[in-house]
Amino acid sequence: MTRWKQLVAVVAGAGLVAGPWIVAPTPAWAECRIAQAQARPHQPVHGTGGFSVFGARTLQKGQSSVGVGYLGEEAVCEQRSGIFDLNTFWAPLAYGVTDRLQVGVDVPFSAFQSDRQGFDGRGLDDISAGAVYRLLDEEGALPALALAGSVTFPTADKDKGLGTEKAEAGVKAVLSKTLPAGMLGHLNVGYNFVDKDAEFPRRDEVTAGAALEYPVTAQLSMIGEVLANTNRRKGEEKHSDFQSEGRAGFRFRFSDWALFSLAGRKGFTNDSPDWGAFALLTFEWPPRKPEVAPVAAPPVAVAPPAPPPEVAPAPVP
Repeated sequence: MTRWKQLVAVVAGAGLVAGPWIVAPTPAWAECRIAQAQARPHQPVHGTGGFSVFGARTLQKGQSSVGVGYLGEEAVCEQRSGIFDLNTFWAPLAYGVTDRLQVGVDVPFSAFQSDRQGFDGRGLDDISAGAVYRLLDEEGALPALALAGSVTFPTADKDKGLGTEKAEAGVKAVLSKTLPAGMLGHLNVGYNFVDKDAEFPRRDEVTAGAALEYPVTAQLSMIGEVLANTNRRKGEEKHSDFQSEGRAGFRFRFSDWALFSLAGRKGFTNDSPDWGAFALLTFEWPPRKPEVAPVAAPPVAVAPPAPPPEVAPAPVP
């Protein structure tokens, strides 16, 4: 079977598995009441973690990653056309400074439609830059540990519903662990510092995420993740204390330098997107080198103990 036929089969299978979960009727408590587009957090490098949950794996030294991604969501249920009312395309760029440190930039373009607000805004969204540094490698029962940080610049136009024209910054701890059956687990806990503004009442937020990846073949992995954070909204715009959503889908690696991910999204709380989609196509160059386990040093040869000195016999009188 060719790789394209494999991909078609994978997409069909993922649709059968995730479709009923994604398009399930929305509970009454999840009515769309969001008046402004959600902030889009900085995304991890493709293939190093879950979909939006960071992993402790980084690009190798001198390796570059470039791609195009899509995030669609039904955020206010008032789109004028199409399936979603908030659509974001972004270009993720990243570079491995060392085998432990990578830096990256996300350049997003969004379109936000709302009859209630009376506009159809589209344009450059908030650009974000970030870095990941792996402090500890996985060893035995201990997971790999990394720190991730990001800064979001106020490049979006608030009159288009795409931002508040205020900067923010975030930091998070990242844990990754190999689990039984070859599965990979990732856990994030972080904090976002939000620039306060009287026009858009907001507060700092605690963030968290967990992802599980199951390798079906060397090329195909099934992935599920849950994202959550305390609600940055205040006052009348706040309808829940937390924002949370789940994602389920797959990642397919065409070759050593190209990979594709596709997932469905489902919100769990009032101020979360109702449902949506995630897609990301990425190219890495040069291809990742095989990771070779460290070779143990040969044992140091120990010289045998010297024989005891010979004692001359005492003279016979």
